[in-house]
Amino acid sequence: MSSIKKQKPEDQQFMNCEFEFECPMNWFNLTATNDAGVKYCETCNYDVHLCLSQKDLDTHTEQRHCIAYFKDVDLST
Repeated sequence: MSSIKKQKPEDQQFMNCEFEFECPMNWFNLTATNDAGVKYCETCNYDVHLCLSQKDLDTHTEQRHCIAYFKDVDLST
């Protein structure tokens, strides 16, 4: 996953979120799946869901999914 570190709330892209676990894995090193927004972690054997919005984050955290996010998302490419 992207580097997920404890940050002050004003530094977080997504608000109202406390991480129960901070994974050291990098999103780009996870195994691709048929869904571009989901990758598979062979270390923990869980799907990891990419969150690009607060709605994504809310949906996946409510389901207790593993998530990845990028602090500075550039979707122009």
